[in-house]
Amino acid sequence: HAADLDGDGDLDLLAAAALDGAMYWHENGGGGEFTAPRILWAGPLGAASVYAADLNGDGIAEALSGTPFNGGIVWHAPMGPEGVSSETIVGDPANAVGSDWEFAVSRPPPLALPADGAGQSPVQTTGIIVETSEFSDPRVLADDIIAGRSVYPADLDGDGDLDVLTASHRDATVGWYENQGDRTFSTRHALETNAQGAWSAYAADLDGDGDLDVLSASYSDDTVGWYENQGEGEFESLLPLSRCPRTVQSAYAADLDGDGDLDVLSASYSDDTVAWYENQGEGVFSTRVALATDADGAVSVHAADLDGDGDLDVLAALALDDRIAWYENQGGGAFAFGGNFDVEADAAWDVHAADLDGDGDLDVLAAAGTTFAWYENVDAPTAAPRGVRVTTRPGQITVSWEPLSGRTESGGAPETLRYVLSATPIPDGATLSCTVMAPVSECTLEVQPETPYSVSLFAENDAGMGPEWKANTSVEAPWGFSDARDLGTSVRGASAVHAADLDGDGDADVLFASWLDDMIGWFDNQGGGRFSAKLTIATGVDGAEAIDTADLDRDGDLDVLSASSNDNTIAWHENMGGGSFQSHTLSTGAILARDVHAADLNGDGFPDVLSASEHDNRIAWHVNLGSGTFSAALDIATDAYGAQAVHSADVDGDGDLDVLVASAQDDTVAWYANLSPGVFSERRVIDPDADGAIAVHAADLTGDGTVDVLSAASWEDRIAWYSNYKGDGTFDGSTIDFNADGAWDVYAADLDGDGDPDVLSASRGNDRIAWYENTVADANSPYFSRQPYVATDAEGAESVYAADLDGDGDLDVLSASFHDNTIAWYENAGSPRAPAAAPDGVSVEAGPGRIEVEWQPLSGRSESGGDPQLRYVATATPADGGASVSCTVEAPATACTIHVRSLVEHSVTVRAENSAGAGPSSGDGAAAPPTVTPEWGFSGALSLDEGALGALSAHAADLDGDGDLDVLVGSFSDWIGWYENHGDGAFAARRIIADDFDGRVWSIHAADLDGDGDL
Repeated sequence: HAADLDGDGDLDLLAAAALDGAMYWHENGGGGEFTAPRILWAGPLGAASVYAADLNGDGIAEALSGTPFNGGIVWHAPMGPEGVSSETIVGDPANAVGSDWEFAVSRPPPLALPADGAGQSPVQTTGIIVETSEFSDPRVLADDIIAGRSVYPADLDGDGDLDVLTASHRDATVGWYENQGDRTFSTRHALETNAQGAWSAYAADLDGDGDLDVLSASYSDDTVGWYENQGEGEFESLLPLSRCPRTVQSAYAADLDGDGDLDVLSASYSDDTVAWYENQGEGVFSTRVALATDADGAVSVHAADLDGDGDLDVLAALALDDRIAWYENQGGGAFAFGGNFDVEADAAWDVHAADLDGDGDLDVLAAAGTTFAWYENVDAPTAAPRGVRVTTRPGQITVSWEPLSGRTESGGAPETLRYVLSATPIPDGATLSCTVMAPVSECTLEVQPETPYSVSLFAENDAGMGPEWKANTSVEAPWGFSDARDLGTSVRGASAVHAADLDGDGDADVLFASWLDDMIGWFDNQGGGRFSAKLTIATGVDGAEAIDTADLDRDGDLDVLSASSNDNTIAWHENMGGGSFQSHTLSTGAILARDVHAADLNGDGFPDVLSASEHDNRIAWHVNLGSGTFSAALDIATDAYGAQAVHSADVDGDGDLDVLVASAQDDTVAWYANLSPGVFSERRVIDPDADGAIAVHAADLTGDGTVDVLSAASWEDRIAWYSNYKGDGTFDGSTIDFNADGAWDVYAADLDGDGDPDVLSASRGNDRIAWYENTVADANSPYFSRQPYVATDAEGAESVYAADLDGDGDLDVLSASFHDNTIAWYENAGSPRAPAAAPDGVSVEAGPGRIEVEWQPLSGRSESGGDPQLRYVATATPADGGASVSCTVEAPATACTIHVRSLVEHSVTVRAENSAGAGPSSGDGAAAPPTVTPEWGFSGALSLDEGALGALSAHAADLDGDGDLDVLVGSFSDWIGWYENHGDGAFAARRIIADDFDGRVWSIHAADLDGDGDL
């Protein structure tokens, strides 16, 4: 029971222990922090029922107790810190019964408790063990009661003081003791002397006439009944409410349906029922209405507003279930199971509610086995989030909602209210979640695109309790790119972007050129998509236009090239390590330099340098002489009118690099064949009508092993490609996009992971970064499909590039936009599409109790789906209708072993799955899967533990009760241990049970020695 015993304004606890004969009180130090236990009274015959009330009218709560074994009711008054309490046995010793007494036949059997157990406490007991101020000596209240199980103080005669109501099962009596003042009580007034197994008594105004009636429960005669108070302590005979509840042990009264009168609750042990009886007015009650019929061993019931919604919920202690449970009042007499406060409350015996921590809500107290415990009410929200909106972007699911308001909805603890968004792949897979604290009302999850998810949103308190909103249908995020993630917005006149590992740490750093800042700089990739602030490579690069990287001095790190138009300079910036660079000028005669590119043109293993300059119509190269020295500029061409871009590729397939050029003034895309080291052909035109040709790039777009060409033509807003269909530099051109307003750059990369290069473009006129999916190789037709734009607000987009910036295995996109001074990246959401092809070449071989399965691996995105988490699941299905058995391996593995039943024919299939569990099976086709019948026999030794030093004895038994056999071992090295069976022949590592044996463990066995159902 809970009451303010020391007058400090918070609730202390009283607890009764039946088997060690003690009554404790436990001082609340504030906020639910309790001091160590203090024994208020201890006797050899036990304490079973406690209550605190002001019996003598002095305004201070006294402690009242009864025992299950003798005839005593005692009470103790607080004396303050100096007093000392002593033991007094109250009652007739002739009526005392030892702890080995027999229960009545209809009484539930004794609980299995330790000799010093704190269990078997009745309706009014509960507590946590804490400290005490001191109490008076116990005072005799009654000595004419045999085995009092319940004491309850109430003003039964209406004279303004508290009398004491009792139920005693050994003498089958419900009675009361009149408070006569001066700390004296009358002898017992019996209300009923044939209440067989009287176990619970409670006082409440059941008929609404203003006085307190008596409610009782008696287990031997299965009766819940009441005694009407006629006034001045006169009572009518028993009025049974029900004789149905088998072995009823608790009764309580409360207004459960909110109609203003008191209804009745009962808990019955043998029929596992918690029930209520509706008060229909003037003491007329309905028949029993069950709240729960699976309350195994229900022994105690209580009512309190646990969730703060204004109605009374129901608490129950379930001795055989070891549970403390509650049932939420739904209103109008309807109840729903609210959950378990504890599922390990061994021999739960009593339950009560009180505000122990002074936070304004009701906590729960319980007595179970040898434990008194309390459970803090942490204010769970009562309303699920509403106004929920689900939106998707490539690789993202975003959920927003209206915040909960008020105590009823939010639980009244806004500082701990949180929202948890979770998404689980369908049909299976790891659940993703994000958590935000109120008042935040939006959360985004990074998910696998093109995969259906089940989405839920919880409103929770800090204990993880609260209601759920759940999407009606699955949610699927598209594949594509994230919104812009700005690396820098102060790169004035951003003109070029590139990615390379400048610091040698294994990830791609980002380089940029800033035209207005006359600067070359970089952002250090710090892993996981995180980047440093802007770092400088070189300043004074007047009108920085273009950048490239290569190990120019062959020292093992990447150096940087730049072209700058205002100072007509081609330069290289030596990587000195540690993020520092030293600049070297190659040429200051590249008039209006537009582009720079590194390529080994003479085949000597050293990267040479190519440049394009607009005003002198010049394509030049600098021979790398080694050790960071270069020749003067050597002309490749001086007829590239308005030269804008230069690139290299083996166009004619002769093994050396040729030169590709885009020139704006003559609207030409052309190439120059590398005839021999340092000797180039005349211009060979690819496209003479690329109006304002400004960019050129090369890649094998058709998958035929030859190099195709891409171009951007700014004045006609065109992105084009040219198929090198003969492989000798003969081209056939096609337009990819005629609406790339102010097309400025073009690049090729496998963005969707399907094994062929897609196309990226930057268009300065409409601020767009676009990508075009390559369907040429898939469909064997020259077609690129424009996909949703990567960006539409890259103001003055001038440069685009692709690299795996976040290390997740797919290519992200980079952009440089001149007008908004921004370098940005766009995360590739990845594309875990299901494999398109089932594994082929499935072969099987049988051994004793096993099937060895092998198959051919999938290759390319078109087969595998491009998921780096591709896995194979081999399944054996028995012909006799038994359960299938599987084994799973991650690609690139192409074999696994399935353990099956011998002498049964099995058909075998292999399924290729992505990380979301989607994909085809070899059994989906028309061809019948292979079959095999494993022979009977034994495998080779399967090791459980190769470090079991001195293992001497072994046994197999289901130690954890999960239905399979675990392994038990004894050792020469003085220990016994066990290995948990996970199924399919897999076992956990050794767990030591004991290691203090003096000598060898020669024999070990397992059995249910105590009859509790486990080994």
